[in-house]
Amino acid sequence: MKLKEISNITVGLNSQRLKAAAKDNIVYTANDLTNDLSAGYRGKYVLSDKGRVNAGDVVFHLMSATSAVVSEANAGELMSQNILKFQFDRSKIDAWYFCYVLNEAQAIKHQLHNMKEGTVTKLITPATIKNLHIDLPDIEVQKQIGNIYSTMLVTNRIREEYIRKESAAILGVLKKEDKNN
Repeated sequence: MKLKEISNITVGLNSQRLKAAAKDNIVYTANDLTNDLSAGYRGKYVLSDKGRVNAGDVVFHLMSATSAVVSEANAGELMSQNILKFQFDRSKIDAWYFCYVLNEAQAIKHQLHNMKEGTVTKLITPATIKNLHIDLPDIEVQKQIGNIYSTMLVTNRIREEYIRKESAAILGVLKKEDKNN
């Protein structure tokens, strides 16, 4: 079935509206999405208003072709026109499974590649996303896959943080002992 048949898809604010609204608000960015992807949020989901993201929302960044579940850290931020928000029945679709399919499934990557628009720069449009075909397994299978996927992403982030800290500590010791520093 097509995504538009199983999900209400909302596009973020265009640049003019965003500029006007952003004066007193924070805008949800690609970096926020990347951080949310490795945060593994599995808390309560509350339906949010049209131009903002809320914790638990599934979002998709059109430029990076990446989806994530919004964490509490970014709740209430404004969506730019490069961000799509999916709202669907959580009793039928697991949010992290949905992210897994959009981010990792070869069938989706193939469809995106074939549907990109433009001659010089190939772009993903909201219409492209709405027309993606997805096959959903039973909700229990979705939950298992989604849980494993989000756990993997969180584990990868923790490993990367550990490696970064370990490297900084080793370099600190080396610089302390090196007469050239």
